[in-house]
Amino acid sequence: MSSIHLDGSSMYVQGEYKKESESIDKINQESQSNQEELESEMKPIEIVHGYSRDHRPDLKQFIIDMIVTGDGDIPLYLKVDSGNVDNKSVFVSRLKEFRKQWTFEGICVADSALYTADNLEAMRELKWITRVPLSIKEAEDKILDIQENEWQESETRGYKIATRESEYGKIKQRWLIIESEQRKKSSIQQVTKQVEKQQ
Repeated sequence: MSSIHLDGSSMYVQGEYKKESESIDKINQESQSNQEELESEMKPIEIVHGYSRDHRPDLKQFIIDMIVTGDGDIPLYLKVDSGNVDNKSVFVSRLKEFRKQWTFEGICVADSALYTADNLEAMRELKWITRVPLSIKEAEDKILDIQENEWQESETRGYKIATRESEYGKIKQRWLIIESEQRKKSSIQQVTKQVEKQQ
């Protein structure tokens, strides 16, 4: 495999999910007596409220993290977690767990949840590709700073590419900024509609 793709999904549930405290206490006692043998995945998950990707904060949820092959989406790794687990805090550990189970030296692809200073530090020995979130000031500045003559035509029609160097999180990186002509036109139309509506 040349690449793998990691992502998380929220699974929403309806109805009441109360903790069965006696069962959980029993499992916790067993796990304490045999701590080394029982892996973290043996602990029960909690179906609880968490960050709602689908804007349904009224529903409880649990999380599924999955790694698939980049050349055909064949599942290779699955982890089920409690509904309030944050992708930013677990994505790197998912990749490390995966590498313990599989011989893999390719590129790890994930969404912007992977991109934090702590995660970059933890991924020093991995090859990765992710989207840099625009909530990072450096990313916003670099996009605004691109001159017209810096854009290069992509092999894919309708796209332009510019490159930038960064050392965010004290890790040397190469950023690709991609502009879609179609998306640009759509954005301009939306702004125009908003202006006309205000007028």
